[in-house]
This record gives sequence, C-alpha cells and structure tokens, in this order.
Amino acid sequence: EKPIRILHVVGRMDRGGTEALLMSLLRKLNRIEIIFDFVEQTQDICDYDEEILALGSKIFRCPPLSIRNIGQYAKWWKCFLSEHPEYYIIHGHSRGSAPIYLKVAKELGRRTIAHCHNNSNGKGLHAVKRYIWQFPLRYIPEFCFACSKDSGYSQFGKRKFQVILNGIETEKYTWNSSTREKYRKQLELENNFVIGNVARFEPQKNHEFLIDIFAAIKKIEPTAKLMLVGRGTREEMIRHKIHNLGLDKDVIFMGLRSDVNNLMQAMDVFLLPSYFEGLGIVNIEAQAAGLQCFVSEKVVPKEIEVTELVHYISLQESAVYWAKQIVHCKQDMKKRRNTTDDIIKSGFDIESTKNYLINFYMSLMDGGK
Repeated sequence: EKPIRILHVVGRMDRGGTEALLMSLLRKLNRIEIIFDFVEQTQDICDYDEEILALGSKIFRCPPLSIRNIGQYAKWWKCFLSEHPEYYIIHGHSRGSAPIYLKVAKELGRRTIAHCHNNSNGKGLHAVKRYIWQFPLRYIPEFCFACSKDSGYSQFGKRKFQVILNGIETEKYTWNSSTREKYRKQLELENNFVIGNVARFEPQKNHEFLIDIFAAIKKIEPTAKLMLVGRGTREEMIRHKIHNLGLDKDVIFMGLRSDVNNLMQAMDVFLLPSYFEGLGIVNIEAQAAGLQCFVSEKVVPKEIEVTELVHYISLQESAVYWAKQIVHCKQDMKKRRNTTDDIIKSGFDIESTKNYLINFYMSLMDGGK
C-alpha cells in the first residue's frame, strides 16, 4: 500500500519557526505510512530544500501571488490539483495566499486546513489591507489550526480552531556542559557573559531595541557579548547601529546556522524583545537548553512559559530596566539544569505534535472529522 501524501503550502522553506516545526515533523515521519510534500511560492532554492529532497519528499514551485496575477495564480492551483489527485489533504501555512489556494482546493473536493503561525499582521495601512484580505480564512478552510490561542483568535475570530503546539526535537537541545565548553572555546567566549538571540532581521523582531538593551548591559557587565543568529532585510541597518555605538567587537553575527541547538549551549541568556509573536518557538528551544529567557510581555504568548526560566518584561520599560533585570539573573545561570521532562510534560515535544497530526490526517483519509 502506498503512503499517504500530505501537501504543505509554504512561502519558502528557509530557517524560521514554522519551517523548523515542519522539518522536525518531516524527520520523525514513518515514510512507509505518510509523506509530506511541499509547494513553495518562490523560484529560489531555499535553506531546507536539499534536506527535504534527501528525505524523499517532493517540492513544487508556484508563482508568488501579487495583485497583478491573482487570476493566473488561481489557474496554477486548478491545474496543479487536477493533475495531482494524490493530494487529498492541503495543509496551508502561507496566510497571504491561502484565501485563493484553499478556496480552489475546497472547490475541487479536497480537505483543507489553514494553519496560523502569527498573532499580528504588523502595523499601519499595510496591516489593515492584510486583515481584510485574509478575513475569508474565517470560513473558507474546513479546519483551522493555530500555534497559540492569541494567534487563533486574531486570525479566525469566533470560528472554532485547534491549537497545535509547535513541538521541538527536545533531545537535541538538552543542556550539555561539554558542548558548552567546546563551543565557547571555539568562539573565544570562555570568560564572557553571552546574550543570545535567534531571529530573522525583520521589523517584527525589534533588533533596534535589542541593541539598546545590550548597550545598557555592557555598561553594567563589561564581559558581555551579544550573539545574533539569523539574517534578514534589516541586518545592514543593525550593523550600522552597532558600529555607531562602538560595539563592533562585542557583537557576533553568526548568520544562518544549522547548529542553533549547540549555540544555545554556549549562551547564558536568551533575549527576544519582539513586537509580535505567534508563539516564539525559539523560546521553547532556549528553555530546553536551560537558558533564562527574557521576552516581551503581552506579546510572547503565555503558552511558552513551560519552566521557571521565562521572564516577561514590558516593551514600555526602558532598555536600562531590561538590562538590569538580565544582569540581575546572572547568579541563577550557574544553576543550569536539564529541563527535558518539563518540555515533554507541557506537550511541546515533537513526538506529541507528530502523533496528533498523523491521527488527524488518518481520520480525514477515512472520511472522518
């Protein structure tokens, strides 16, 4: 008997929270039973493409949606789904184009899932337009998933949705003192107080404020270093700001890395002062690595607080206030512990997420739900 094939629709499979979740699931699948294939809405080769193909999955490329090609985009989907009857379940992670591809899929008798991974569309007129455009997602898909209650309510309103916890490969992140020593030696950080951040350089992630906080930490704790993992459109701007503050020697740009789990061992604190987050899966990973996490209050959902390591601070507070709280925690960092049981108990282990989704897909294949 052939395995069932689920079609996941994404923007691009670059390193990010949603993509990390899909890759963790993909690695754990029993491929005799079930295979994930992907539609990427870009012609570019993405970070995870090589691994996706190596794991036996397929990647299809469709044109990115724009105001000018709505008709063409819908036509692409009609042709694609007509040619590929094996995709009975369409699991959409790309909200911007979901009102079209999920509508087409539904019209062609497929089972449709809209999965929301964020709790905001940003700010200003652009956000209002997005909100209006995505409003039909409250009634087009057959099923609605969200990574947290906040993101579910913001996307689907009063419509019933299921919270799907973004599971992580817990064992990869578990606190390991020898990995810490090795990486700190390699990076010449043995005697430093290392603040870490893993995020795209995009407005949502608020790197400007993060740099202000670090500058304030540096004044209190001269051994402080900042490790930034990621890339994005604002990287140059942030480098410029760091240069102007005279912090070039104290900030390490790591770029995109496949060993974030090990880099987290080398950090002392995890800092994520985002403007908005659907969930902030990196905070779960950071807790799995035993890190004290400092995050934006009323922004990062309460669901991520699965250990005593999370500290919520308001974005209304000054950079100096954030800095003092972080340095104040320095003593607690000596008592780093293995948090694996907390992560598994909270349901954020990838096995729980995988089992839930596979049961869900199988029941749809049997005509259920």
